Amino acid sequence: MRKKSLSLVACMFMAASSVGAAEFDEAIKNGKLSGDATITYEMRDSKKDLDVYYRDSAYSVGSAELIYKTDSFHNFNLAFGMRAYKVIWEDHKNSIGAYGPTAGKGDASSRFWNIDGGEIAVTTNAYIGYDTEKIHFKAGRQELETEWLDEHHDAITLYANPIEKLEVELIWSQSHYRMWARELFYGPDMDGFSGTINSEGGGIYKVGLTYDILDSLKVKGYTLVAPDNYSVYGAKATLALESNDFKYGGFFHYMQTDERLAQNEDGSLIDTKVYVELDGYNLGLGYIQTGKDGGWGSAYKGGENVTPFEEGDKLYNYIAIDTRTPYITLSKNIMGLSLSAIYGHSTYKLPNGSGDYKMSEFCLWAGYDITKNLNLSAILTVINEDEKDIGWAATDLTQVSSTLVYKF
Repeated sequence: MRKKSLSLVACMFMAASSVGAAEFDEAIKNGKLSGDATITYEMRDSKKDLDVYYRDSAYSVGSAELIYKTDSFHNFNLAFGMRAYKVIWEDHKNSIGAYGPTAGKGDASSRFWNIDGGEIAVTTNAYIGYDTEKIHFKAGRQELETEWLDEHHDAITLYANPIEKLEVELIWSQSHYRMWARELFYGPDMDGFSGTINSEGGGIYKVGLTYDILDSLKVKGYTLVAPDNYSVYGAKATLALESNDFKYGGFFHYMQTDERLAQNEDGSLIDTKVYVELDGYNLGLGYIQTGKDGGWGSAYKGGENVTPFEEGDKLYNYIAIDTRTPYITLSKNIMGLSLSAIYGHSTYKLPNGSGDYKMSEFCLWAGYDITKNLNLSAILTVINEDEKDIGWAATDLTQVSSTLVYKF
């Protein structure tokens, strides 16, 4: 981390000297400060106490994030942000953390790595950027939201529009973290959760091309390469149409992995959804299918935005394979209250080939803006597992969480 910080400082001085000290000072002076103050609560009622994660638990954690971003100077900008966490209350203060003793103690450590009943602070943003009408560049710690690279990353990203309707995406990421108000995974060398993405070294590279065919139909092809470890190949088409107050559309996403390590099976994914929207009601039907032998492979190790459920654990390849999940969604805003619900039913096998098992998950999200900057949200999750599955995470579970956040 020290080397990365020194590199960022060096970039700052180089940028300042190249554009002139006076302009650099003006950009610093006109920068903007943003952030939030958040309190979150979560309670789990588990039918069986299987381990330190799938068990009865309850906790509340407060956090605050500050992000400072300079004004543009010759199209350059700098940003730095930190989030601090503090345990407010835990039902079981001495329970072992979900990922072993090094992850800390207490109920909160199941979601907040190494908080250990106390407080912790992490760097969420630390990058230098360059923006023009057709080029957007960042180098350093930043937030990503793209196929298989999600949440926080130590990365270099470039988005460019060389011709009309075409977007080029180039990314290199060294490390992946989760540093949200409701979750913190920030441990060393935790492939798939945080830390190094590619256990063989070298980070991961992504190239993506998106073309807007009809202003309503976008197609994208992409590939990710983790040298000496695995590769990911995918394509996605998104359709969005509108006729007066009637909206409809959907997407289709296919992915497969090429695993280079002998112990890993190749993975694949089919992810599709259609929706209709009328009078504020949005109804969707979706289907997710993972590979018969390797689930969705190593693709998830840099993050994923496929899982539509609050938990969705059986979609991950290290728990289940050959997962088939049809689901239905419904959302509506009612007098300022946003409501969204999803119900899905999965069939799956375990990596040892046993199955077929079944499970279902229901989630209800509710959110309300108390003021322009103050929001209260709540989530109800109900999971019904297959009693025949005596493997990991096979227990009925009810989870309730709420979050109060003030943004500025």
